[in-house]
Amino acid sequence: MRAVISGATSDVDFEWPYSKEIKAKIFDHTCRFEGEEVAAVAAETAYQAWDAVRAISVEYEVLPFIVDELKSLAPSSPLLHADGNTAKTDRYSRGDVERGFAEADVVLTETYRTECEIHTPLELHGCVASWDGARLTIWESTQGVFAVQARIAELLGLPLSRVRVIGHYMGGGFGSKLQPGKYTVIAAVLAKMTGRPVRLFLTREETFLAVGTGLLQQCGSRRE
Repeated sequence: MRAVISGATSDVDFEWPYSKEIKAKIFDHTCRFEGEEVAAVAAETAYQAWDAVRAISVEYEVLPFIVDELKSLAPSSPLLHADGNTAKTDRYSRGDVERGFAEADVVLTETYRTECEIHTPLELHGCVASWDGARLTIWESTQGVFAVQARIAELLGLPLSRVRVIGHYMGGGFGSKLQPGKYTVIAAVLAKMTGRPVRLFLTREETFLAVGTGLLQQCGSRRE
């Protein structure tokens, strides 16, 4: 095993922006969905890495949770974030809705729900990160090389000129690879610590839990 990082590692003590309004630590002490990262290891082989991962012991305190989006808006609902469960609301209106209902021959009220659809590209999410002195090169399966470059440079405090992202080919993305994942910056940090290139690709199960729309499906929370 070459390196281990977690929420106690000073080199990764920075925030990960899920959106402009929602941010959390790379390895946050509060896990808000199944599959959220708590630690990472670098090793010579995948087998050694998995052995090291299985040796990590994490104790969780299960916090109150709710999985109904409408009930989550209630004042008494458990909070996913300290600022509340609604990060941002947008309103759009056109015409006189109340007049339309009043003049309608029939008013039908129904509630419709659709199933969640997860991006599942044939090529898994992941990258290879390598440092040459103070310059970082990332080979990533991505739809947005410039978005990856900008985000990683921002998180690591590097000028854009020191971050190069290469993504000639991609085995599917469907919108889930427009931005870097936590795996991108984790690979970069591990490569810096070890002084060697680091390859980090998610498993198929992890792609269902931690990328694309997967992180939006769990409304509960738990604390490490």
